[in-house]
Amino acid sequence: MSDKQQLKILVADDDDAIRLALVSMIQLEGFSIVESSNGIAALEMYECEKPDIVLLDTIMPEMNGYEVCAAIRKKNPDIYAMPIIMITMMDDSASIQRAQDAGASDYLLKPIQWPLLMYRLHVLFQQKELLNERKKVEEKLHQTHRLNAITQLTGGFAHDFNNILASQLGYTELALNHCNDLNEEKLKIYLGEVQKASLRAKILIEQLMTFAMDGGDMTVVSEVTHVFSDSVKALLSKIPQGIKFDVVNNVKNEWIGLDFLQFHQILMNLLENSVDAMDRQGSIAVKLEKRYVEKQICTSCLSEIAGQHLVLSVTDNGSGIDEKILQTIFEPFYTTKPVGKGTGHGMSVVHGIVHASGGHIHIDSTPGKGSTIEICLLPVTAEKKMAI
Repeated sequence: MSDKQQLKILVADDDDAIRLALVSMIQLEGFSIVESSNGIAALEMYECEKPDIVLLDTIMPEMNGYEVCAAIRKKNPDIYAMPIIMITMMDDSASIQRAQDAGASDYLLKPIQWPLLMYRLHVLFQQKELLNERKKVEEKLHQTHRLNAITQLTGGFAHDFNNILASQLGYTELALNHCNDLNEEKLKIYLGEVQKASLRAKILIEQLMTFAMDGGDMTVVSEVTHVFSDSVKALLSKIPQGIKFDVVNNVKNEWIGLDFLQFHQILMNLLENSVDAMDRQGSIAVKLEKRYVEKQICTSCLSEIAGQHLVLSVTDNGSGIDEKILQTIFEPFYTTKPVGKGTGHGMSVVHGIVHASGGHIHIDSTPGKGSTIEICLLPVTAEKKMAI
């Protein structure tokens, strides 16, 4: 589909000959068309089709063009985001003022000067593209600032709490050694529990530090086939018997800027989420492939994903993810699971590891039908591998 075809124009005119001429000329320019012969149908079509531009005849049965224009403008007050062009035979100042008051963006006289109409449609098309690009940039900046703020907060919290844990673990170790000397068994048991709790907290802090990772210098490299197969083997026991599990590896002799533990953490978290989303019944497919990725946006940071990537994908037929929370799932402590069922660090850990290595994440999900999460990793070239 061309860019022009993605722009939908609603044409509303009760004169069949004029409407047919409008539709034919606009379609010749490559734009997509929906049409109506009266005002009420035009308003219903606007609600249903969500056009990008509206062309309205002023005089139509059931509901005139001014009323349709005012109704649309009430729903969408931005004249740049929703252009409405009035087409009429009346060129008196009162009619022009009435169109402006109704919210029209432009005003063309009949008989229609086709070159002028086509020129204005092309200008509106370019304007629409610029608005879309601006919106994408604003969304990306918002997401970047949001993640940067969360990263700084997380990193600072993790660093300070890590210092407290280091002191706590150190003194616990000293107390345990003292208990061994004095043969204090009960105290030794109590301190052992303190030590276990502290070690669990240490793991939590390491996960937060992973999310707050800054860089991506790829100081380690691994042959991806080996880390993939070893990680899958290690995780097989975590797949419940009620879930069908398929694995496909289409990659050989490729290297990535991750070690086994980092890759294992990514795959482990993705599989755990898939299992939880299916309530232990369904199917999961894990695939590793090398392919050229284009026209995809990273779900986590909203950057464009382009070029050759080693793509690790995990597909399930579980509950899916609502589009409204897709970016939120990467934040530390965020979870949709019941209390006690998850810490909310799984996807934040994935975010930290993947982006630190220069990669991106793409999620395609439909609530009630399942999800596909793609981890797009940059292959390490032979020159980089030799340098490391």
